[in-house]
Amino acid sequence: MLSGNEALVRGLTAARMKRAWSFPGSPLTRLEMLLDAHKPPSTVTHRYAVNEHVAMSLALGGALLSGNNTCALMKHVGVNVALDTLATFGVVNELRSACLLLEGVDPAPKTSQNAQDNRSTLADVAHLAQLEAAAPDELYHLTRVAVGASLRTNMPMLLRTGTRGLELKAPVNELPPDLPDTSAAFSRSGGPYICTAGSYRFHVEKRARRLAQLQPLVDALCVQSGAIGEGKHAVIVAGHLGARAQARAWARRLPTLRLGASWPLPRARLIEFLRGRDNVLVLEEGAPFLEHAIQALAHREGLSCRVRGAGGARPLSLDDDRLELTLGRFGGRVRAEADVMPRDAVSWRAIYDAAAGIGVDDGEPWPLFVARTRAQMKGFAAADPRLTLLRALRGLERPTMLVADPGNTGVLGIRERLIDVKMHMGSAAPIAGALSEALEMEERSGAGAPLSVALIGDTNHYHSELLGVLDNAIARREVLHVLVVNRRSEMTGGVKTPYLADDALEAQLRSAGLQVATAQLEDPGLGSAVAYAASRSGPRALVCYSAQDAKSDPDSDG
Repeated sequence: MLSGNEALVRGLTAARMKRAWSFPGSPLTRLEMLLDAHKPPSTVTHRYAVNEHVAMSLALGGALLSGNNTCALMKHVGVNVALDTLATFGVVNELRSACLLLEGVDPAPKTSQNAQDNRSTLADVAHLAQLEAAAPDELYHLTRVAVGASLRTNMPMLLRTGTRGLELKAPVNELPPDLPDTSAAFSRSGGPYICTAGSYRFHVEKRARRLAQLQPLVDALCVQSGAIGEGKHAVIVAGHLGARAQARAWARRLPTLRLGASWPLPRARLIEFLRGRDNVLVLEEGAPFLEHAIQALAHREGLSCRVRGAGGARPLSLDDDRLELTLGRFGGRVRAEADVMPRDAVSWRAIYDAAAGIGVDDGEPWPLFVARTRAQMKGFAAADPRLTLLRALRGLERPTMLVADPGNTGVLGIRERLIDVKMHMGSAAPIAGALSEALEMEERSGAGAPLSVALIGDTNHYHSELLGVLDNAIARREVLHVLVVNRRSEMTGGVKTPYLADDALEAQLRSAGLQVATAQLEDPGLGSAVAYAASRSGPRALVCYSAQDAKSDPDSDG
């Protein structure tokens, strides 16, 4: 017998997950504490991050390394903090390892300030595949299924669950663990790993193809009671409500279809189930996400059935009493309660086979897209001192991985292969931290491992990078933070946003535990300053000041 929390730890371990980051919050706190204890059988290294934005950036950034499966854990309101990460980096399909987002939902709410439902946002904005689990066996197996699907599609996967499944105790039929991954490694052959205005459409179109390839998997996750076409009234049960909710509907002789994914929808199974019905009740907690999506599906397919939800005030929480009240209003003759219908070994085998059957993407490969579009990218003017800075970083004796924020300096460095990664606001420090942490744990020696460099503009430092810099400092990660200070937001018309004075900025960094060196961008000795900063160990910063406010060339402005 395992609790849902224990089953999740077993699932993450069996899936060869290496690293997990989180910010504490119920209903996942107990799980995070289990992972943080790092006791057998868990082999997952867990760290708390300063917030969910940093945790999600660490997880996605770490998955850019082959052989480095990663996970981020957060409660539903934490998704607000991580949404900028998910809206940009979350749509990138070029991950080299699996990345799993585990969301703990609190629909009542019981321990949260609100009961928001993120399914629609994560489907529309992050284009994120979403599986749902409500029992220990589902948490164990769907964790492994999601990790396998992420590896085959090179995109992150979401697993939603709540207190119902995490605290329940039930038997779990565990399977042999997956084969161990190779050591963590970073490759520039598929890079640079970027999401820009010019590449966003590529990522979204590829994501649509990848989501379509999940259809056999989400179809296999459905559990049906009653024969096809049996009865004019039927019930669709959301995956997070679990087998017990399905059993309550079947006890009233109402044919039911329980889903295992909220996005993408199992279209073929739903159309088959809806055809010939008069009335279909959708049981779900939170917002009427499935209700509206299934109504739209029925309309597009020309089906005449009426699809409706449980009604009542939103957000909606469905405990046993509310389920019985809702089903009683819908109809159906009560009989002795039907058995709970968990997925059996045959069903799980079919699910694993569906995940294993995901093929390669048939669209243009990412390296070819980059090669085709690189010449169209804007670059630095020949005399721009930042070009000297980036070339000095790339020319270090120790190999470097340059991760830039989405400001002008990072954007202009892509064309000349001076930038390896550029994603969302606030991403440079945590992505560099994740790459460094994984490689240092693999290499141990440190001297031979590539140096992770976070290239940060001063505007973005205050806007969103600061917490990632602090997280690297607290964790003592081997990261060189290069701050380019020109005291203006160059990407947005040269607007001057609030800044600390130079001495206050340096004091802030030192107080956080970073070793701080300074340099002038126009100084002929800039390369020596870069080499000195790189030669030091631990978290450090090189603050590069411009002798005057940067005057960018209009033709080279990103």
